[in-house]
Parts: sequence; C-alpha cells; structure tokens
Amino acid sequence: MCREFWRFTQAYGRVFLSLWEIVAAPWRWCTAQPCTWWCLCCNRWLCWIVLIAVAHLLLVLYLMFMITMFVILVFCESLCILLAIITAVRGPAVRCFQYSDLPTPPAQPVNQPPVARTNGPYNGIVGQAIQMSAAGSTDPEGATLFATWDFGDGAIGSGLSTNHAYVNVGTYTVTVSVSDGSLSSTAVTTANIVGIGGWNPNDPTDQM
Repeated sequence: MCREFWRFTQAYGRVFLSLWEIVAAPWRWCTAQPCTWWCLCCNRWLCWIVLIAVAHLLLVLYLMFMITMFVILVFCESLCILLAIITAVRGPAVRCFQYSDLPTPPAQPVNQPPVARTNGPYNGIVGQAIQMSAAGSTDPEGATLFATWDFGDGAIGSGLSTNHAYVNVGTYTVTVSVSDGSLSSTAVTTANIVGIGGWNPNDPTDQM
C-alpha cells in the first residue's frame, strides 16, 4: 500500500508540474495581443488577469494535493513501521517502501563441500616411501583443493600427492582431509606395511 501511494504521488507530481504549459502557452498568446486606441490594451490585461487566476488555482490545487498525499504517506509509513515492530518476533520482517521494479540481485550459489578420494588402499615395505594421492578428489564448484594427511603412525603430511615411509610393519589407518578453503571432507583408507622380504606379522602363515 505504501509503495502504491508513493508511485501515485510521483506520477501526479509530474502531471501537475507539466500543467504549467496550460498557462505558459496562453500567456504568450495574450502577450501577442495588439493594443487598440479604443481599448488601451484592455484585452491584453484582461487575458493576463484570467491566466494569473488560473495559475493560482492550479498552484493551490497542487499544494493541497501534495499536502494530502504527504499526510497519507506519513500515516502509511508509521502504520508499516508499527506492524514491522509487532511482527518482528513472530515472522518475517515487514519491509516498507519496497519497490518491485528495482533489480533483484542474483542469488548466490550455495557452496558445496568437496568429495575426498584417497586412491587407496596402499601396500608397502618398511622403510620405503609409499606414494599416496588424493588427486581424484573433486569440488562441485571447481575450486582449488588442498589436502592434509594423517598416516596413522603419528606422522602427518600435506598436498594432494604425498609420500610417506613407515618404520614398523602393520596395517595403518590413513585419513586424508580435503578442503576448498571453506568446507572440507575426509576419506579413510589403509596402508598395509610388510617387512623386507615380504614378512607380514598380520598374516598367520608368516608367523612360522
């Protein structure tokens, strides 16, 4: 309602301002009227007086209209603010003088977390570095990814591709965390490390 009153005021304000042409054109016509010996320019003066009266009438109507609309707008906006205060704790805020013809900013896409990949499980020999890669990780928005590694033996690493050497045989839980700078996700795999010659303490057949 407030918006419509505001647009109504603007439109009629332009209409009343343009009404000056109603007075200006006849004024020029009156000025062009010739004086005669028997009237002593009475026709020109009479024309001017009528036009001045019409101009005053238009001015009074314009001022009355503007004052009326101003009072309506103040009442409308005060009512809108009151409703906004009342509904602030119970629902969405009421917005006063909201123009539908203003450009709407484009909706910002919601950032999605990346998908982590470990490219595992891994197998290796004690003391020899194992190449590990999270290069298969992806991000829905195509952002640049950063990765950190927990090799499961107390050591950590970084980078989408890294390598690590274990000093003891066993099966280790390897965790990679991939981040796009805002959100992150993790993936888990294993690293099965055997001794030199292929001895694996987890294999019962190697206990002999």
